[in-house]
Amino acid sequence: APRRSGSTLLALLTLWGSLLLAPPAAAVEPATEPVVVAPGSSEATNDNGQRKLIETKDGTLELIFVQHQDQVDRIVVTSSSDKGRTWSEPVLLSRAGIPARLGSLTEDAAGRLHAAWVDYETVGHVWHAVREDGVWSQPAKISPGPTYAGFPVLAAQSGRVHVLWYSSVPDESYDIGSRYEIVHVVNEAGTWAAPTVVSVGGLDALNPTVAQDRTGTVHTAWYERDVGRYQAHYAFLDDGGDWQGPSVLSTDARDALGVAMDVDPAGTVHLVWEQFGNLGAEVLYSALGPAGWSNPVTVAAAPTVDPVIASDDSGRVFAAWSDRRQVFVAQLNDGGWSEPSILGEGAHPTLAAGEQVRIAWTRPGGAGSEVVVADLLSAENEEGISPPAGLVATSAVLFALALLAIGAFFYRSRP
Repeated sequence: APRRSGSTLLALLTLWGSLLLAPPAAAVEPATEPVVVAPGSSEATNDNGQRKLIETKDGTLELIFVQHQDQVDRIVVTSSSDKGRTWSEPVLLSRAGIPARLGSLTEDAAGRLHAAWVDYETVGHVWHAVREDGVWSQPAKISPGPTYAGFPVLAAQSGRVHVLWYSSVPDESYDIGSRYEIVHVVNEAGTWAAPTVVSVGGLDALNPTVAQDRTGTVHTAWYERDVGRYQAHYAFLDDGGDWQGPSVLSTDARDALGVAMDVDPAGTVHLVWEQFGNLGAEVLYSALGPAGWSNPVTVAAAPTVDPVIASDDSGRVFAAWSDRRQVFVAQLNDGGWSEPSILGEGAHPTLAAGEQVRIAWTRPGGAGSEVVVADLLSAENEEGISPPAGLVATSAVLFALALLAIGAFFYRSRP
């Protein structure tokens, strides 16, 4: 009957119009094609807890990574003054001919750029350099003694620069005569204070991460083996210069490794880590707000490695990780995480907070590996990737004409 056919057609057209004209679902995609920065080692942007890509106060992007040259890994820094479209020739920071890896960056209140890395002339020690008025200082060893110190991370607070790393600490109560702890040093007016221990009680406290909120409070997290398995721990530096905590965040019976953190403009602390299970590690997420830590939620199913997290100036939060073959990213929306998007081949992602979140990672390229950088979300496109405006307008016109045609059909076929 005509009336039944018209109803069916109207329903189909209504569905078609709703699909075409509905607001697009939020998407996480690079706003630009990844830009090749320079050749790098196969682990050029490793480790996930360190901030390697930063946006400075004047809008310059700075990237620290590892290049392999003359059979030696070395720490280099490169800059971009055009939002990552082009990059300067990498500048060597580490000592010539001495293997070095695991670099990290921060900017202080005066606009000086600080870098720290591990120098492997012997077992591994933390070295530091600072750039002022465009000139880098001579690198200097800042971890004391002959014992191993590694995985440095940095934060700047007023006139102070904070560096944390993990180091071997003598302890005769253990069979091996020592344990690994998270240590903290402060540089004020160019002078380094004696290290203090942040972690307490565990056999191995490893691979710290650090972030600073807009009030100046420094937050840190790490993983520590203190109950027969590794757990994610958190602490913060109070106004008196003392570390408060640690709090244990992971409660699963399996290991928790690979922590990374950021603080958004509202002061919420965001933390991700690798939580191991039968299929490998999945990425878990928790946030510290006024009510305390949220219950951990899954960002990505196993297998995953090297999770990182960052927020932009408007508070949008992104996480990235890899499965050792490809790099993935997801966005936090109303307390839940979007479906992961694949950014491309590679590993060891690192995120930069700023006007928008940018990502760097290491991927195969040329004769070996290369470092690439991309925007996760353009500043002009705040709702994700949308259909072209012309397509939406054309669809609206066609939909309106279709509704008029259906109206005429009903008018002609009424009893």
